[in-house]
Amino acid sequence: MATRYVREFGFKDTLNDSEALIELNFMIEKLLPAIEKGEGIISARLFSGAGGIRSQIRLFVDMEDASGYEKLLFNPEIREHLKRLYSSWDLKEATQDFLREITDEMVSAHSEDTVNS
Repeated sequence: MATRYVREFGFKDTLNDSEALIELNFMIEKLLPAIEKGEGIISARLFSGAGGIRSQIRLFVDMEDASGYEKLLFNPEIREHLKRLYSSWDLKEATQDFLREITDEMVSAHSEDTVNS
């Protein structure tokens, strides 16, 4: 089942704007291509919200199914990138979500549960 992983974060206050831009460029040039090479990954993109380059940055990873996330975590290249990311992100305010695509099959499966209750 198609799954979207969403990670929202901002940069640590200790990073100045120039350092934040360096980290954004790293994510665009290194992280996104590495994620997209992952098994079961459809796409990886970055978006910014109201905070521009400092906050409300969102990483969207579309996967064939939720197992793509675990496969990424076991990828040595991604693990190295995570060390760098976590050193620049303010994780106190960061969030993450997994969203499953609603399909006819999902609705049918839930409908059967309701009928049998």
